[in-house]
Amino acid sequence: MAKKKKNAARAESGDKAIDTVGFGTSTSDSSTSPAVATMSTTTSTSTTFTSVGSEAGLKRRKRANTRTTATDTADLSSGKIIAPSAVEYERPVGQRRCLCVSAMLLGILVGMLIAFAVIKERHEHMEESDMGQIDQAFAKLIRLAPNGRNFTDPVKLQVERTLRALKSVYSPGDSSGKGGDFDAERPGLTMRLRGIQPKHHVVFVPGVVSTGLELWQGYPCAERYFRQRLWGTLSMVQSMLGELYCWMQHVSMNETTFLDPANIKLRPAQGHEAADYLMPNFWVWSKVQQNLADVGYDPNSMHMASYDWRLPIPYLEKRDRWMTNLQLHIESVLRLEGRKTVSLCHSYGANIFYYFLQWVESPLGGNGGPGWVERHIEAFVPIGGPLLGTAKGQATMLSGEMRDTAYMGGAMQVALDKFVSRSARLGMLRTWGSGPAMMAKGQDRIWGDLHSAPDDTEANLREGRSFGRLMDWVSSETQQQNMTMSAYYKLLATMPEVQVLFDKWYSYGVEKDPATSRRYETDPRLWTNPLESPLPRAPSMKIWCLYGWGKPTERAYVYQDAPEEWRRDMTMNTTANPVADFPYMINQDASNDAVNLTYGVMDGEGDGTVPLMSLGYMCVKGWKRPSHNPGDVKLGVREYLHRPSSSLFEPRGGPLTSDHVDIMGNHLMIEDVIRIVAGEDLDDVIYSPVREYAERVNWEWKDGAPTVE
Repeated sequence: MAKKKKNAARAESGDKAIDTVGFGTSTSDSSTSPAVATMSTTTSTSTTFTSVGSEAGLKRRKRANTRTTATDTADLSSGKIIAPSAVEYERPVGQRRCLCVSAMLLGILVGMLIAFAVIKERHEHMEESDMGQIDQAFAKLIRLAPNGRNFTDPVKLQVERTLRALKSVYSPGDSSGKGGDFDAERPGLTMRLRGIQPKHHVVFVPGVVSTGLELWQGYPCAERYFRQRLWGTLSMVQSMLGELYCWMQHVSMNETTFLDPANIKLRPAQGHEAADYLMPNFWVWSKVQQNLADVGYDPNSMHMASYDWRLPIPYLEKRDRWMTNLQLHIESVLRLEGRKTVSLCHSYGANIFYYFLQWVESPLGGNGGPGWVERHIEAFVPIGGPLLGTAKGQATMLSGEMRDTAYMGGAMQVALDKFVSRSARLGMLRTWGSGPAMMAKGQDRIWGDLHSAPDDTEANLREGRSFGRLMDWVSSETQQQNMTMSAYYKLLATMPEVQVLFDKWYSYGVEKDPATSRRYETDPRLWTNPLESPLPRAPSMKIWCLYGWGKPTERAYVYQDAPEEWRRDMTMNTTANPVADFPYMINQDASNDAVNLTYGVMDGEGDGTVPLMSLGYMCVKGWKRPSHNPGDVKLGVREYLHRPSSSLFEPRGGPLTSDHVDIMGNHLMIEDVIRIVAGEDLDDVIYSPVREYAERVNWEWKDGAPTVE
């Protein structure tokens, strides 16, 4: 009986409203009802005709997710719908769900098919069998796709199989985060099957910006980030977006002492998590650590020597006792375990460890005495080490720019400038005393003159645009001329706020015979430059230069005067936010495809960040001279061709990328690292013309000429 009444009410309601379907007009009697409810809903193409003549009917209508296209007025006593603007018949719940899921699957399917059409075109090296596997999986998925019916278990199973096929073909070795790398072909597992076992102790020295920095003391605007990272992890992003100026105050150093600003303390994170990931899923050392763990390494046999990369190199010891702590750690390993140490140094970490090798034996440093390195260090392994600096370092110190910012251009550059002014960015960068440590060393002898450079290519010579012209100047009201590396340093010497950075702690020259002159024994500035200080006498130590090659790398620039309105933006002129003068800028209108000049940046060879001469010269030539290697330290070079994956599932380039940072996940490099720490010997592998370039360096010194340049 109740069911009949319900059907009758529904039929009556349908009859009254039938004239309004699709037309948005209706007439009905609503004057007899004292109880009227107004229901505002979102637009939809389905409206149900459930009974609304009672509270129970209204609840059922809500449970069915009933929606109308306008504000409906319902007479709760008569069960009539009054003045709907449009009404449609509602599909059954099960059918609606089926259509929604069908639409979702088809949308995903179409998107993935388009993506893989692009990928297939880009993957010249992809096996046909791989593409056939994917094509078959998608064909079966399409056949099983429902046509107005609910999905079945076979469809769900086929979706899973398809995704597994895609993952196996397109993303070998892709890490899903800190949970680990599930690639069955990762080098650590392969080397373990070969019987490789730990032999030497391992110390990691991260590169610049790799170590997370935690807040230990700060202003009220940052108190909620106590012991959280203001550099690294999502807390950095949160603080930047929430309080940009506050964040800049805390990551800047004092602009005159280059130590902590008053009432602010940021300190490097500790342990292996300090530099395993910079951001969630953006690994740095994680893959190396995991592969070493595969062959038996653990926290007792590996040590992360994290540090505050903003400090000048000598201040790592002055403020944090970093070098003393590292010396004590290495000594304790030898004393307690009888093992020597292999130092794996990524990027700027190689410059710091080279300084440590000089410091630890000197009476002005660790006072370990002659032979300390020979007794304690098995191998020094720079990975993408800028041993002779970078051209990017020159541009960063002069104008706060680099290729990354120059390539933005247009709207993105304007947005960045609105977010934080150029002069404010430059002011912050110049408080970091580490910046000058990465500027180029060797002057014109290594980097070339106005007419030629050792690493000039045929295109450079044909077009008459040598890399030796570090900076070309256009439209210069300040009458700046085209500059070589030595002329660039003369320009910086006219800027007191910059000169103090490099004049106090660093040296950028070249010396004919530092082992004989022994200037380095009394001048610690020379410890930052392998062209002005010799290697320690450690004949059993080995140096392996591991680096990528084949990625365009900034090598020279076109500059111009900066507009007056961009100079010294005073919007952030506070004691904690230094603002630098901004007299020059990269001319982003300069382009010449013949010499790889784009947006004012001319590319040479390297790993995308460090030029080839800086990566390989010392290992293929510089340290083979007795004047710079009096102890006959053994040298080796392992280059890795940059062969990035074009798969959408490999945003970091995959297991064969040799990008400056992403090389830390390169399978060939990781395999070499495992072999080195296990005590194996390696042959040189060189693809680039680095030997040819090294031979072009003019090492002849005129009679009577100074032996130091």
